[in-house]
Amino acid sequence: AQPLEIQARGEFHRFDPVEVIATAEKTKRLLSAHASEPFLLFPEDHRYPIRMTDELPLRWIQSGPSQSFRGEACRNEFYVFRIGVYAFSRELNSLQGTFEDLKSTQGGIVPASALRCFNLGGSDFAGHAFRKTVSVERGKIQALWLGVQVPRDAAPGSYEGRFTLQPEGERAAQVKLTLDVSDRTLEDCGDIDLWRPSRLRWLDSAIASMRMWRIPLRL
Repeated sequence: AQPLEIQARGEFHRFDPVEVIATAEKTKRLLSAHASEPFLLFPEDHRYPIRMTDELPLRWIQSGPSQSFRGEACRNEFYVFRIGVYAFSRELNSLQGTFEDLKSTQGGIVPASALRCFNLGGSDFAGHAFRKTVSVERGKIQALWLGVQVPRDAAPGSYEGRFTLQPEGERAAQVKLTLDVSDRTLEDCGDIDLWRPSRLRWLDSAIASMRMWRIPLRL
């Protein structure tokens, strides 16, 4: 039998193009072109989830690694994106990430405190901050999940900043972030839309701890 095509029920159920692997020859050519680099970065919008950890997607072979990312968001949206880290030459230990403010040419600012990387830390159920140690084995792909809370009063326009990734003992890599903010405002930060992973911010919610302290004790 000769396969003709693979069909998905709808856009939400598609696994291409990020889950279509590249051939060994195409992968070899890409790695040969970047032989001096210990790791490669592949930023992706939330519409293209990074699920494979052992094989490079054909999409990445065609586009190549990148140190820039551009996304589109609404005001008051919690916008989520990803950066795929491919440790192809050696293991990467104790990843650290820092953000800069995102600034527009009109003087608008999305503060660095509004950005976070869920892999590297957050808040627990009691509201206490914690840090996580993330390492990437040689030959593996690690998806970093990042999010930014766009201010409700953000002026429409393009905001630019940088995310710096620092593995222990390695040269830091920077990803230029550009966020195009529209004049539309989302009242619920985007939670009502299943295709927006905005509800990830609930992982750091302190609402449970606040309610816990309000429960009266009865002896």
